[in-house]
Amino acid sequence: MVPPRQRQGIRTIVIDPGHGGSETGAIGASGTEEKDLTLAIARSLARALERRLPVKVVLTRSEDLQMSLDDRTALANQNKADLFVSLHVNSSYGSSAQGAETYILSTEASDERAADAAAAENQSGEGDGDPLYDLQLILWDLSQTHHLSESLRFATLVQEELNSALELRDRGVKQAPFRVLMGAAMPAVLVELGFLSNPTEEKHLESLDYQNQLVDSLVRAIARYKTLVESRPEDRSGTGDTP
Repeated sequence: MVPPRQRQGIRTIVIDPGHGGSETGAIGASGTEEKDLTLAIARSLARALERRLPVKVVLTRSEDLQMSLDDRTALANQNKADLFVSLHVNSSYGSSAQGAETYILSTEASDERAADAAAAENQSGEGDGDPLYDLQLILWDLSQTHHLSESLRFATLVQEELNSALELRDRGVKQAPFRVLMGAAMPAVLVELGFLSNPTEEKHLESLDYQNQLVDSLVRAIARYKTLVESRPEDRSGTGDTP
């Protein structure tokens, strides 16, 4: 397990474009693939962050490559990241679901929809069917709960910015056992940017202008969180959390 680190500010951010390679993720009615959208948005977000903020940005993948869920989080830990953001696009059995939602890790899902979302995403990694997975998740939850409050704080800012700028249906901040968030030694969130199963949202997500609006919203959320973290008194307890 990765020991917690004292946070000294937001210096390094890892952006994770969901899926890749043979793992296409969600596919829209017109053939739009989640893996392509997340990569395009992640690349744009990385450029925008490094242009607007004094931060280093690392992408878990910069090409159409398949990468395990555990390796994505491991990369964030190896780079001593201060923030981990996994980008995804949602899907539903029907075509009416819409809006953005942001997840933080928990052993218990907020609701049935959150549980289904985590199960679907976890199928692209090695956690599904792994008898050690539940134990690993519980150990993470017990040993690194100090990151959860920070993850929640950041996730709330992400939701605020996305909904304010794009007037999306606010699906809220939720909790679910996403494997890609497990083991992160920093605040970590998974953002579902919209529904490819909704024809209207699929068209929006394909639009470069709309993607730029998503990026702007995420940059504002990260900038707000960076300011919040760095304006606090220095924490000398070694937990990275201040009262």
